[in-house]
Amino acid sequence: MTTLDSIDVFDQERYLDGPPYADFALLRAQAPVYRNADPAVPEGHWAITRHADVVATARQPELFSSERKGSQPQEFDEVAIEVQRRMMIHQDPPRHTRVRGLVNRGFTPRAVQQLRPRIAAECEQIIEKALALGEFDLIPTVAAELPLIVIAELMGIPRSDRLEIFEWSRAIAGQTDHENGGAEATRDAVVNMSGYGSELGEARRRCPMERHRDPHGQGRRQG
Repeated sequence: MTTLDSIDVFDQERYLDGPPYADFALLRAQAPVYRNADPAVPEGHWAITRHADVVATARQPELFSSERKGSQPQEFDEVAIEVQRRMMIHQDPPRHTRVRGLVNRGFTPRAVQQLRPRIAAECEQIIEKALALGEFDLIPTVAAELPLIVIAELMGIPRSDRLEIFEWSRAIAGQTDHENGGAEATRDAVVNMSGYGSELGEARRRCPMERHRDPHGQGRRQG
């Protein structure tokens, strides 16, 4: 039987068989605002599980900031946090609102429709290459390859760099995976990806891409 003192929302073992719905049901019923202990962070973390409370939290950035200390559960020093603040997920309004507006321009129905033929062609090539191998690892060969190619297309990232982006993304997403470097690997990946993005942005300012392939660049030039 699940009890409050046995719940740890960051314990990966509890997710091996799927989302621990019983844990979250108990939290919503008995402790919708729950202080989750963390040996790496003295004050622990707050787990908010009721929809109305999550919405209220998201709408009050002056009280619940993503920018002050970042939106990741780990503690980072100020240097790392300053790097993270370049990413939309670690920003508060009005900065976040402005950046999100620029990003949204690349995902209008018309912009997405223009991408369909190229994405369909990439899907065919990915599947053909995978089938030619006979035996392969589905995640890196198929599942990860398509979004990497699409993201590279949208952002003007050289295709040859996509695997490096993939490894950085894995490190950032796996910040609680101590077997693969944990928080330290996440810190390094955030710094490396941010530095790469800054260099890419500077290169695009010096040599803008065609507008249909760089929907965000026009927004930057307009302020």
